[in-house]
Amino acid sequence: MRFVMRRLAFFGYVFFLMIAFPAFSHTSDTLRTDVRMFLDFARFRYDETQTYLEIYYLLYDLRPPAARSPLDVGLEFILSNVENDSVLASAPLTVTVGKSSPTSKRNSNVQGSVIKTILPPGKYQIEMFRLDPQTHARIDSLKREFETNPFQGDSIKISDVELCSRIIRNPTQQKGLFYKNTLEVYPNPMRVYGMDTPRLYYYAELYNVSEHSPDKNIQIEVAIADARRNIRAQRTYTRPKKYESLVEFGSFDVSKLENGAYLLMFLVTDSSGHYNTYKGTPFFVVNPEVETGSPGEDIMVFFPQSPYFGMSEAEVDERFEQAKYIATQEEIDAYEALTDVESKRVFMFKFWYEREREHEGLEAEYYRRVRYANEHFGFSNRKGWQSDRGRVYIVYGEPDDIEHHPSEEDRRPYERWVYYNIQGGVEFIFVDITGFNDYKLVSSTHRDEIYDPNWQNNHLFMIRR
Repeated sequence: MRFVMRRLAFFGYVFFLMIAFPAFSHTSDTLRTDVRMFLDFARFRYDETQTYLEIYYLLYDLRPPAARSPLDVGLEFILSNVENDSVLASAPLTVTVGKSSPTSKRNSNVQGSVIKTILPPGKYQIEMFRLDPQTHARIDSLKREFETNPFQGDSIKISDVELCSRIIRNPTQQKGLFYKNTLEVYPNPMRVYGMDTPRLYYYAELYNVSEHSPDKNIQIEVAIADARRNIRAQRTYTRPKKYESLVEFGSFDVSKLENGAYLLMFLVTDSSGHYNTYKGTPFFVVNPEVETGSPGEDIMVFFPQSPYFGMSEAEVDERFEQAKYIATQEEIDAYEALTDVESKRVFMFKFWYEREREHEGLEAEYYRRVRYANEHFGFSNRKGWQSDRGRVYIVYGEPDDIEHHPSEEDRRPYERWVYYNIQGGVEFIFVDITGFNDYKLVSSTHRDEIYDPNWQNNHLFMIRR
């Protein structure tokens, strides 16, 4: 334990900087409620320059057990080169959920597999789409961006640490999709553990191990840290450096861990005890029957089911920018102080969870208004939710009455929105200042909005009167 604690400050610093969950389907307006998709990947060495990429996908059947008959789900995978915006491969396939498979020996509500390919150094994107069975339109989607860099070098390099649902030693079947290095390795793209999956398995490969001092040993430490940076489980052991590469795998019992986010830390040091190389892989535990340290932490059991679990940082940032219209200044300051994507995901989950407790359905209605604003109030490169009309629509909803006034010889086009049930009746005046459908709010009788009693002379008439 002393070895772990000596580096705990370092681990604590990187915990939330490095955390990044797998992709999780979250297209709320088109998401099918019968199946949820997950997408993850791991990178291993193929040769001196190329990377062996494994893409893991999983379908989670949300239907009640009594209704869980076989269901064919059409999928499409697209691998793209981000640097030159080109499609490298496209693969349609059909997966049947509601039946048993190697990845779901006990739970027939889970189906998954792996796609393998070889890539040179570069920046890439993998997209996963669910297709409508009749129209073949894309009705749900996931994407992950990643880089591939050579594993060669003078120092020890670690592959991605693959989190798994099972690992079988010396299996009888040695030609299956999940077989590698005398093991059957079944990935867990959800990265969620708990009652149904009480044991976390991990798999990693080490390279360039014998480059220096092959007669010495390396020390390997694998540990689990919680969000408070406390080490909850750990093991330390040594390996001889006589081999150029090593395969490392093992497991931890996580059935007693509380709900929340955790980090599996994989650290390799040389025989002198100096820090060498490190990989951190996040995962989530859902154990409703395990008491948490604080009553407020119980809401985190719902986090893996939320759209923010696995959402990209760009999407989380945009969601918060859109939610700023109803956020407090303290919430804005708190969010802008966050530096890692996982903290932002949890923030947005709690932001809406607290509001939903008093106003169920508020989040869905809010972002429905955002979509409506984007469809009707966009201007040039500015999205509709960023416009004055978009903001008013999002905050106050559909007006009870809208008056459209086209341009005249001496006056600009304008709109008058009326809300009869707000503050005894209020109006908003938007004027197309430029003449290119760029309507600005110039006056309102709402007590919290701009008010200009001379708005016609100041904004409406092209020549001031």
